[in-house]
Amino acid sequence: MTETGSRLLTWQFVAVTVAGLGYFVGWTILYPVLPRFVEDELGGTGAEVGLAVGSFGITAALLRPVAGRVGDRYGRRVLVVGGMLVVAVALLGYLAATSIPAVIGLRLLFGVGEAFAFVGLATAAQDMASDDRRGEAANYFSFAVYGGVAAGPPLGEWLFAGGNYDRVWIVASLFVLGGAVLGLVTPVGTTGEARTQPGLIHREALLPGLALTGGLFGYAGFVSFVAVYARSIGLANAGLVFTLYAGLIMAARVVGAKVPDRYGALRIGSLSLVALGAGLLLVAAVATPVGLFAGVVVFASGMAMNFPALLAVVVNRSAPGERAFAVASLSVFFDVAFAVGAVVMGLIVGAAGERVAFAVGGLCALAGLIPLRLYARRPAPAISLVPAAAAAPPTTGPTDVV
Repeated sequence: MTETGSRLLTWQFVAVTVAGLGYFVGWTILYPVLPRFVEDELGGTGAEVGLAVGSFGITAALLRPVAGRVGDRYGRRVLVVGGMLVVAVALLGYLAATSIPAVIGLRLLFGVGEAFAFVGLATAAQDMASDDRRGEAANYFSFAVYGGVAAGPPLGEWLFAGGNYDRVWIVASLFVLGGAVLGLVTPVGTTGEARTQPGLIHREALLPGLALTGGLFGYAGFVSFVAVYARSIGLANAGLVFTLYAGLIMAARVVGAKVPDRYGALRIGSLSLVALGAGLLLVAAVATPVGLFAGVVVFASGMAMNFPALLAVVVNRSAPGERAFAVASLSVFFDVAFAVGAVVMGLIVGAAGERVAFAVGGLCALAGLIPLRLYARRPAPAISLVPAAAAAPPTTGPTDVV
């Protein structure tokens, strides 16, 4: 257990966060460019754009649990550095991609690296937080995620000026490689034989993960198609939408970093789903640039607290030696939501347009309240604070996996 009230913003915490920032800037550079590459350069349909963008979630979802067990056994650093190197290789691979299957293959490889890198980064941030500051740590760490979303897409638009795809792929890979170098300072964290029984998903991550899926289903459609939608309603620079969205989230997470810990992570998680759904429904209802920006403001207020709140709940209900596995388990739902959501939204876009897809995403976010309500009724498990390597083999109980 990390001592209550201990210092959070150490040099290692800052270094890991900056490493994450480089990583997320690198791969979000592709947000406004990859859909165009598939649609304009390779002649892809809406469904093919969704598949190409979201297919990384397939390999990421399959390998998150593996990454969690590796992180609990060998430490977080190997996940961070190794994962980022794989992502950098996948990004450079676009230099030779000339077909949609090739792009999908590279996205699947990207998912392998993403599975390891994100679990390593997120778990290392939680390792360095005391028990009463988990939500705060997740909020500060997420500055790297949304700092990437704020800087990456506009940078991608600028790099792409004149249709220079190769420049986009090269610069994106260099940012990720920079993150990997800085990631060498990542603390190893708790290591040893994991106490959990064999399984794919940590029990404490199941219902929060389903709630997260509801919220992120719409997010998948948002990031996949908002660039195309923005142009259709007369907004030429879709990068402005991503910048507003990410800037609002970063501001909310810095100013409200302690909100999940102070007011209750489950309560904040529920409110975030309401805001997510309302924001997407507003975007769907008002097909103008003003409507888009207004909807993004509401949508961003929900995204700001959604993952940090749910992550804090799951980590606090998990034993120290199971922490990376618990983080990985929750992250699986992100991958599933993004992979399935992007494809389904692509099909909806092809059949009925972006507005209908955004409306469906908003309803899915509201549906996420159901599993979160069920989770709130469950009693918190008794957690053993003995490190995994020293703990006795567990019997069937509250920390089993399903």
